[in-house]
Amino acid sequence: MWQVDPFSRLKPERVQPSPPVAPSLIETQPSPPEVVPGGGDTHEQPGLEVADFDYRPFGPDSSGQVKPLTEDEDWNFDRKHERDSHRICGLKRWIFFSLLGLLLVAAVVGGAVGGILGSHSSASNGSNNSTNPPLPTTTTVPIAMAVVNPAQSEAGTTIIRQDNSTELFYIHTTAGNRQQRDPILIEGLNPAPSKNTSFAALQAPGSTTIRIFYTADNNTMFDAYGSADNGTWTMGQLASDTRYGVLVSPGSGFAATPWTVEYLNGEYGLRVYYVDRTTKAVQELAYNQGGVWVITNIRFSTALQNGKIALAWVRAANFSYTDNQVLHVFYQDVRANLVHIPGYDGRWDFNANSENLGTLPEGTYLAASVMQDTVATNNTLRIMWISQANHLTLLRGKGASPDVVRGFRPRGTFSKPIDAVNIPETRNLAIASVPGGALASVTIGEEIRVYYNSLQTRQSIVEVGLDRTSWFTVGLAT
Repeated sequence: MWQVDPFSRLKPERVQPSPPVAPSLIETQPSPPEVVPGGGDTHEQPGLEVADFDYRPFGPDSSGQVKPLTEDEDWNFDRKHERDSHRICGLKRWIFFSLLGLLLVAAVVGGAVGGILGSHSSASNGSNNSTNPPLPTTTTVPIAMAVVNPAQSEAGTTIIRQDNSTELFYIHTTAGNRQQRDPILIEGLNPAPSKNTSFAALQAPGSTTIRIFYTADNNTMFDAYGSADNGTWTMGQLASDTRYGVLVSPGSGFAATPWTVEYLNGEYGLRVYYVDRTTKAVQELAYNQGGVWVITNIRFSTALQNGKIALAWVRAANFSYTDNQVLHVFYQDVRANLVHIPGYDGRWDFNANSENLGTLPEGTYLAASVMQDTVATNNTLRIMWISQANHLTLLRGKGASPDVVRGFRPRGTFSKPIDAVNIPETRNLAIASVPGGALASVTIGEEIRVYYNSLQTRQSIVEVGLDRTSWFTVGLAT
């Protein structure tokens, strides 16, 4: 067993110059038995198209049999070839060059006019302009999203989403009385995120800084940070600190969380868990005291190549101490089993505490949450996903620490799968649009909020909630 404490202050980082472009590697990934939208993208370049026909220098006769050329036909062919050698494309030379000159003049004039019109159109539309950024598409379904709410209040929720037709990220926030603000385009991401990618976000309690983690087209992880009310973000040092060595398994998902560290004077360290492209194991990544990202020696078992990861962080007792923190990690193993592993104060005992919670379709997105009391003894843990029936489904368990609750055993506390739509107390819970599709969750006071695309509002993200008694639909979140 190996214990690591690489944490650091959550502080602005030095601005990083544009990183060198990592070599693009070709990945060979078998197709999963079930395709889940948003499970990653595959970039294929079509080859040359070969027409399927038989070339014959001569044609068949009326009987369908191919006959050879006769001497007379052969002589006529040679004479015709001799005459055609003085022509170009069947035209006399002077006619051909006259037409070519006219075509060149027309092309120059057309290009000039088109350039003027295109410039005018671009200026009027304001495309790719930071003062008038493009709005998120309304005809496609966003396939990836993340939610943060450090204040745990109705007015503090921030949703970050990526369109499935572009690489662009947008910020959606809620103000007082559930008022929605206009979406903000995140700019400054260099390199650009890959399309249809998974990503993660975190915001430490009491902090205004939001950090996102994403992969570029070569599957290398990068990070950036900014605020919910400003679209100009700054690239972090994750890629350069790790020498561009955080390579994520194509199509997989990852998750991030803050972590309390006593010697940081109330500030937070960071943790990211991802499926490593080479080992296919779940790997821990940490932001340590010196302000440097490190790949730690904490490595979980082999995961599904396109599996997703979810985290639930139980803060220390009374929310002010570093002792008795719990981090619950959920992911799919190579057999598509949902695995739960809790870690206590950074200590991991995989043999004693890991648990198989059942099988899910490959590549299913996961979201986890915990409803925590002030003494960290009665923490209700939930792991959620969208079922093949498009219903929000969950397992409910206990998230306590054996260091706090004497005799507590982490295994065997989870319920059987619960279909949240069919619970008798549920009030008109929205049906999801994509089985196994993306979802995100956050705790707000004594309630849980979950976000996903609904069948009724495919162009928007719907918000559903759980109070102490029942699930219900809150409304549109984007």
